[in-house]
Amino acid sequence: MKSEIHMEFVNLRFSIEYEGTRYLGWQRLGEKQREKTIQGKIEQVLARLFALNPEEVSVIASGRTDAGVHAKEQVANVHLPSGKSPQEIEEYCNQYLPEDIRIFHAHFVEELFHSRFHAKTKEYHYEISLQKPSVFHRNVTWYCPMQLDIEKMKESSQYFLGEHDFIAFSSLKKTKKSTIRRIDRIEIQETESGLLFRFVGNGFLQNMIRILVGTLIEVGEGKKTKEDIILGAHGKTRFLEDIVTYNKEYYTDVLTNAYSRRYYEEYVQYINDVSAVAMIDADNFKAINDQYGHNAGNQAIKAVSKAIQSCIRADDIFIRYGGDEFLLVFQDIHYDTFTTRLYQISECVKQTKVDDYEDLSLSITVGGIYGNSKVDDAIKKADKLMYEGKKSKRSVVVKKTSEVD
Repeated sequence: MKSEIHMEFVNLRFSIEYEGTRYLGWQRLGEKQREKTIQGKIEQVLARLFALNPEEVSVIASGRTDAGVHAKEQVANVHLPSGKSPQEIEEYCNQYLPEDIRIFHAHFVEELFHSRFHAKTKEYHYEISLQKPSVFHRNVTWYCPMQLDIEKMKESSQYFLGEHDFIAFSSLKKTKKSTIRRIDRIEIQETESGLLFRFVGNGFLQNMIRILVGTLIEVGEGKKTKEDIILGAHGKTRFLEDIVTYNKEYYTDVLTNAYSRRYYEEYVQYINDVSAVAMIDADNFKAINDQYGHNAGNQAIKAVSKAIQSCIRADDIFIRYGGDEFLLVFQDIHYDTFTTRLYQISECVKQTKVDDYEDLSLSITVGGIYGNSKVDDAIKKADKLMYEGKKSKRSVVVKKTSEVD
């Protein structure tokens, strides 16, 4: 009579840290190159501990790292024969694994736990040094001795956020598997010696982070533009749409929904011929902040902005020029219409109520200059008229260019 040996298995979860310089990556690459991968090394040691063939042990990691990539806390799990405690397994592995691989936090979990399928997010750090790194750090940082525009890099990195097909930013050629990944957060932090890139998402393709960082470095050097990134990350069909969306968000003041000062500095100030310009100042803004608090001040500015926008045309340029100052640029308007419009705006603001602060009264002072001129010249004259209005306690002062020095 034959008897069957029934072996019970347990699911062990553990974390791994490794210095990946001398390895071909995480994933085992066949019997001949098993020794050159992190997965292969760990499976060999576990097989020896349980007297199994290495092929009978399959360590599953939350993600696959590329050649030369290191890990601070790679989560993994493996089904092993019962009979040994997590502490015994951890101690044995750390005794026989190479010094550049260590496991920790070993504990049993439910049978269905799967490191890759149950991973919620993955985080990848990439460090570059702008100065020659010490010999102790040469394997964990990329030496990049270039002058970089870090602000442009930060701006451009935001194009990668969201769910996209990242095959253009990987070393993959063609694959039947999905190359769509989601990036939730990208941070570029300045350190004493260089920059630290942090990517958080649901997964990364082969060499994807290296290529993303390299692309951002090229942006910092001026070799690539934000349009290059949009085209690569979003594809041609969404290129123009994304450019428009991005520009709208990039040049919009978050609080007031008006154009930001950045839009003026990068575009509007270079307009050589405008029909009319108005400078608008919210009255008693400091007093509102002092008496009611900064939240009330923010709500008041929002209310003023909303009232002004309700009185202007879609093609009129409305900019939050400063804290409580707004700029209106009209490229095609008659003098009488311009004058009437400014009085309408003033009256509309007076009738506006502020949410949660109904006893708060709003008013503005407007200086308007009419006549074809450069934007910069018109702003100076309109600003002068605005202060003239404040001194004379007139809500609106309008003049033609020829009437102002």
